[in-house]
Amino acid sequence: MITRLHVKNFKALRDVTVDVSSFHLLIGPNNSGKTSILQASYAICGSLWMSTQNAMPSGRAGRELITFDSTFASKSSEISVRTSSLPDFEYCVTFDFFSFNPAEIRYSPLHNSIHVEERLMVNSLPFDIEYQSVFLGGQLPAVEGTTLLFLGREYDWNYGSNPTSNEELIELNSKLRLVASSIPRPANCRFQAALLPLPYAVDDSGKPSIDEFGFGMVGVLEDIYGRERDTFFTLEKELQGLFPSVKRLSFAPRAAFKRVKPDEPQANRIPLLTPAPGKCLIVEMTDGSKVEATQLSEGILLTLGYLTLLYADPAPKLILVEEPENGIHPAKLRELLSNLRKIAKSRGDVQMIFTSHSPYVVSEFAPEEVSLCTREDGPNGNVKVTRLSDSPLVMDQIRFFTLGEVWTGEGDAAIADSTVTLVESSR
Repeated sequence: MITRLHVKNFKALRDVTVDVSSFHLLIGPNNSGKTSILQASYAICGSLWMSTQNAMPSGRAGRELITFDSTFASKSSEISVRTSSLPDFEYCVTFDFFSFNPAEIRYSPLHNSIHVEERLMVNSLPFDIEYQSVFLGGQLPAVEGTTLLFLGREYDWNYGSNPTSNEELIELNSKLRLVASSIPRPANCRFQAALLPLPYAVDDSGKPSIDEFGFGMVGVLEDIYGRERDTFFTLEKELQGLFPSVKRLSFAPRAAFKRVKPDEPQANRIPLLTPAPGKCLIVEMTDGSKVEATQLSEGILLTLGYLTLLYADPAPKLILVEEPENGIHPAKLRELLSNLRKIAKSRGDVQMIFTSHSPYVVSEFAPEEVSLCTREDGPNGNVKVTRLSDSPLVMDQIRFFTLGEVWTGEGDAAIADSTVTLVESSR
């Protein structure tokens, strides 16, 4: 899992460092950088598992990703991470939107880091870009002359200040393999109750998958049922524990939908669907009635979507969830978060990072698991991040109140100002 994220010049984040736990929450006012942190996390981790176009925030171009200063000197975004399996090693990617120089990988033994320079070709200066890289997760690096092939992408490579010896190449290969295995596969969760229950038909990719808006849940559930029956029954039991009125899940032939171009993401990531024969999800209730998933409550659908993602194969190791409180009763929300925490831990190093505006959600986390995002006054509105456990005000009040009560009672500004800010984006 990732333990530290450092972001420079990416959307609202000029220079921000966030230390994250395995089950972490970002809170703060609207437009305080929470979503930007999730998107930066997805971009850096996704850069090892997918094309740059897929890893970037949906529908974004260069002018929208970079925070320009008055001189337009800033032309790239830089994101770096440290992970629990390589705590002293840094993996950094620079997304350069205004350079025609070759892409490059630099390994620095002195700084114990690998820095990937991603060159994104400019079509019409100064803003529009064409995403170039094609990463294929799981491949190992290879070398032809002075060119390094890493995860399907061609780079010029550099080992410190003295490149090209065989010994250096062997060490670089070893480091790249470690990096590729330590960076988690990410998944976004912005589930829509209208898309989650749609009947599913297998598309040309042949492998069911659930996208960030929830389409494909039915297909993934059927795939789990056919491939790992015990896993399916475990998932079913988890759902029954949260919603005792649910007795059994099954599938039936129906007019369904499939993705038109499964390997070609749309600009806004909302899937383009076409009718096709497929399967629907049937839910049998304890009173003997049977209903299609399209008739289920939003709370049951969202819960089932999260469980499906956790039990999918391959399961993502980094799950990024925006506002899990939407559509779920506070009492069920508490149970859901508790179960997600347990399941994520049992599935093996699955990390979940949430954003929320709900004090009920905040109260389900420890102070060291919550980071408060705020914007400074001034023309730039720099983002700063404060971990609640570093606030004396919070740690004093937590003896008497829940964490959610402390947050709503004291307010963002008082908490952010009650401690020396650990990281400020203006540095």
